[in-house]
Amino acid sequence: MYATVARDTRGSPQGGPWPDHGLPSGVDRIRRWALPVLALALALTGSVLLARAGGDFERQHVVVDGVPLDVVRPAGAPPGPGVVVAHGFAGSARLMAPFGDTLAARGWTVVLPDLDGHGANTRSPTDLQHDLDVAVTYLRGLPGVDGNRIALVGHSMGAGAVTAYAMDHPDITATVAISLPGTAPAPEDRPARLLLLVGGLEFQSFREVAEDVVVVPGVEHISVLYAPRTHRLTADWLGPGDQPLPSPVRRLVASGLLMLGLLLGFPTVARLGFGPLTIAYAGAAIAVPLHLGFTHAVPVGLHWFALLALWAAFAVLGYFGGSLRGDLIAAVLAVILITAAAAVGWAPGFVLLVVPLLGVLLLIQAGLSAVLRARHAPAWVIALTGSLLVAWPIATTLPLA
Repeated sequence: MYATVARDTRGSPQGGPWPDHGLPSGVDRIRRWALPVLALALALTGSVLLARAGGDFERQHVVVDGVPLDVVRPAGAPPGPGVVVAHGFAGSARLMAPFGDTLAARGWTVVLPDLDGHGANTRSPTDLQHDLDVAVTYLRGLPGVDGNRIALVGHSMGAGAVTAYAMDHPDITATVAISLPGTAPAPEDRPARLLLLVGGLEFQSFREVAEDVVVVPGVEHISVLYAPRTHRLTADWLGPGDQPLPSPVRRLVASGLLMLGLLLGFPTVARLGFGPLTIAYAGAAIAVPLHLGFTHAVPVGLHWFALLALWAAFAVLGYFGGSLRGDLIAAVLAVILITAAAAVGWAPGFVLLVVPLLGVLLLIQAGLSAVLRARHAPAWVIALTGSLLVAWPIATTLPLA
């Protein structure tokens, strides 16, 4: 005949050979604290790396004639040449910040504009030549800038804009067009000293833009901006030098660590309760690293209305998700349908470039929703949390002008 031993909720015998103080065992403590400690370590590491990513350059932000401009100069702002760096469609000055670091390291004063409808620019209608003229004029007026040595760099939409501007302004000394879309200018119309760069994995039309295009292997339309070869070729074309160049991925890596740390900290935050805190934390986990290390992610102007509309739309879909499997199926179907729509011409071809990023956002949304369901969060909290995470990057990056 065996005696029955009462056990507590952790399965340890009550009144056993060790005292029960209501504390978890050593293994339980490790399990409970391992994820929060890892999340905190990653977030702190990412934050420190982001704080140091700016280097020793002088930085300034100004708004001239409605055009926001980021200015990067070598420490001490020594006399030297100047360059305007223009982003592509759905980009921003922050997206092109690595080029500011690269060229400032070579002694250039760099001006990076937010073009109409992008980033913090709320001007409408779109007039890219106006924006470039504002940036070039401001650059020439900066103390120490050699007005006779002004160059242009642009990516995608910005590549077309700087090429057209240089054609109309022969005083521009050099131009770099990265991923120039459409047909290249006729040889007789090309600006002086034009370098064409393209990623080896880009669409065929980008790689066939001209016979003399230089292919950067192993990168596509977005990652070409972070390829060390792209930065080295750009810097050498504008003015050869032997100064070491900073890594173009340092901000991206730092913001990635910060984002990973914040996302891993979500289960810990969810333990504190549901509601506004959970929703706000999920939004910040995406928006803060995105803004600090990748591109502009602070809503301005009509972007606020776009954010509210997308948030509501994704919340309705999320409310009826109901399970991790359902969320994953919905994510896969969304990616397939959007890709198919772009492939047959029902959606702009540009959409294909951002489908992978949308897929990643939907997977993260599914993971956070699963965490909330495991803790029996109300359906409305799950819907609003996941939908904000997806809606915020889309609403703040897509141009509305």
